[in-house]
Amino acid sequence: DSDDNDDESSNEEVKQYNFPNLTSQIQIALENLGGNCMPKLNWSSPKDATWMNCGTLKCTKVGDVYLLLKSSEFVSFDLERAWDDLEPVIAVEGESVENDQGNDDGKPPKDFEYELVLRKWCNLHPSMEFRCFIYNHELIAISQRHPTKFYSHLQLSDEDEVHPTTEIIHAFFETYVQRRFASGNMHRYVMDVYVDSQERTWVVDFNVWGSRTDALLFDWVELM
Repeated sequence: DSDDNDDESSNEEVKQYNFPNLTSQIQIALENLGGNCMPKLNWSSPKDATWMNCGTLKCTKVGDVYLLLKSSEFVSFDLERAWDDLEPVIAVEGESVENDQGNDDGKPPKDFEYELVLRKWCNLHPSMEFRCFIYNHELIAISQRHPTKFYSHLQLSDEDEVHPTTEIIHAFFETYVQRRFASGNMHRYVMDVYVDSQERTWVVDFNVWGSRTDALLFDWVELM
């Protein structure tokens, strides 16, 4: 019997997938980005799979991109369950706001397309990464991106009522993001930013408002 099973196993064809057009596009993008990139889909990056790639999201070849994507549960969730249990967008003070976060049946909008995004790899200082929470078009809370770490330079001094970094992020939000993101049609969302050594603020990502996005130093109950 064991011999028969071995014969059956050896005769089974192993499925192999080949995406020549995608592979070519990724290679071209890698070259344009200087040979290093970080992959993500519409919402999530495969940061839960970095253990498969020497502990980093940094990709230097096409195979690294594929390895991270196929090993990530975050990516699988985006592809299979991202539209489950999304709350409808609520209009604010009579504004007409379309629900572009999906349908009540758990299916994406008909015109929605999944996208693979390759970003240029940059070595960011973790202490200057922040998550911003926007509700009713107002920036209501800011959290450091890595809540388990202590950064002494982020502590408020006795002379300051507001931390200078908070003022930098607020000014950036009011100038470039407020009522501009999604053409002003979305009043609540989460935004990740980075403040560099020259006090310039850079948008890292936008995230869905709600419990599926980590509230970090806050709790979604107090944010809502």
